[in-house]
Amino acid sequence: MTKIDIHRYDPKVKLDGSYIFSDGAQRWYNSMGQCHREDGPAIILIDGHISWCLDGTHYPFNRWLLLTTIPEEQKLLLRLQYE
Repeated sequence: MTKIDIHRYDPKVKLDGSYIFSDGAQRWYNSMGQCHREDGPAIILIDGHISWCLDGTHYPFNRWLLLTTIPEEQKLLLRLQYE
């Protein structure tokens, strides 16, 4: 599991709980400082690359969908948006 000191990089915090870094990357973290998001990609880079993470572990999209606890309707919307 990857853990970083988020505030060391002086990110800007957005209302959705994500952090915007100086390189334009948008990332979400849990309270332990691990890359984590249950309702969408945990990392969105400026070049469009996205990563799906839970508790610091990166997963392929389909595996992440199986592990996340969001409602099935929301999973369907994510499939339409990201597949």
